[in-house]
Amino acid sequence: MKNEVLILSWRHEEQIAHIHGWDFSHIQDRYAEEDDLPWDYRQVIETYLTKEARLLDLDTGGGEFLLSLEHPRRQMAATEEYPPNVALCRERLLPLGVDFRPASAMGPLPFPAESFDMALNRHADLCPREISRVLKKGGVFALNDEMKPRMYGDMEAFAQKLRDMGYEDVRLIDTAKEIFGSHHRAAMMMLGESRMLVGKK
Repeated sequence: MKNEVLILSWRHEEQIAHIHGWDFSHIQDRYAEEDDLPWDYRQVIETYLTKEARLLDLDTGGGEFLLSLEHPRRQMAATEEYPPNVALCRERLLPLGVDFRPASAMGPLPFPAESFDMALNRHADLCPREISRVLKKGGVFALNDEMKPRMYGDMEAFAQKLRDMGYEDVRLIDTAKEIFGSHHRAAMMMLGESRMLVGKK
């Protein structure tokens, strides 16, 4: 009987869910994210972001977080590859003047070298070297993802390589441990290798 009740509850949740892009408003007040953490993704971005900066958001979903930054639209660019989100971005971002282009965050990115002052990537695939290519000298990157070694290699070594190449203020933050208290608990949520990589080219 208990299982039947759970199944009915799950089916009800499925029916009322209206996930579009990165919009999870249907669970508002039922789920809290990033409260009382020693780091804040938005705060990191706002530390570096200026009104004149050209900003790129990779795997933007439907552009929800990007638009929430209230940056000048003509200074924004975004990529997305998931077909329903691509359609949503074309409907939502292009009329606002955002330079949206369908593409995988793994690259190649459909932008010339040194096009952007800041590149963002939150919980999506990424290619750090391709992001470095499209950043201007002095540009800043803020990446938050599940950085598995089999996908991205040794991120500690990569962070050190960036420092050796002259990148400034390179920080690799262990967000898995900060959120869940241990890598074991984070791994149970498939986030055992969650990291935030921030730095200046």
